[in-house]
Amino acid sequence: MQYLKKLFRKTMWKPALLTALIAGVLYAISVGIYIYHANYEQTWILYVGSFAFMIVMYYHVMRDSRLRGHNESTVTLVFNSHVATIAGVLIACVLSYLILAVAVPGYIRSLQADRTLEGEPVNTIHDSTDGLSFNVFMAATVINFSVGSLNGKIIPQYRKAEPDGGATGTGKKKKTSGGFNNLKLMYETKRNGIDYWRGRGQRGFFFTRYEGEG
Repeated sequence: MQYLKKLFRKTMWKPALLTALIAGVLYAISVGIYIYHANYEQTWILYVGSFAFMIVMYYHVMRDSRLRGHNESTVTLVFNSHVATIAGVLIACVLSYLILAVAVPGYIRSLQADRTLEGEPVNTIHDSTDGLSFNVFMAATVINFSVGSLNGKIIPQYRKAEPDGGATGTGKKKKTSGGFNNLKLMYETKRNGIDYWRGRGQRGFFFTRYEGEG
């Protein structure tokens, strides 16, 4: 519980909520266009909105890591990115509901809305809009959360700075981790005629390697 409180204290709320608002609005724009067409073949418009949602979250994670000097713990970065993602999903759902309520007559009070989805497959989940609102909220929740969560889990792994525990004077070996660092080391050592895979600290491409080990 104390650790969770610590994570909340480290969260940069203003950038996270601003990111969530921008991502939610961009997705809501795609919802408005999709409702205007109301055709199953235009469902790709919602995916464009989710892609815009992902780009905004990607920028947020990169900026958050940079503001923290690339030295914050991975758990903190992942937690902060998920705060922005969840807030963005909630905003996207609220805005989508408001757009449906305004743009689709009878959506709230009628069992059959005046504007319904056209050209949908037979196995589509039907509601008062014949699957129109279902597609909107499915993309707003499942897809948006998935792409936001994916950004939040993967990017922080490669944005952290390397530790400073070098081998100069202390007897400690400098530790490098991550697939990109190992790929660079493999290229450099191969170019110098050194067998990269003989290092005792190397256990695999995405695992830890210690410099200076033969």
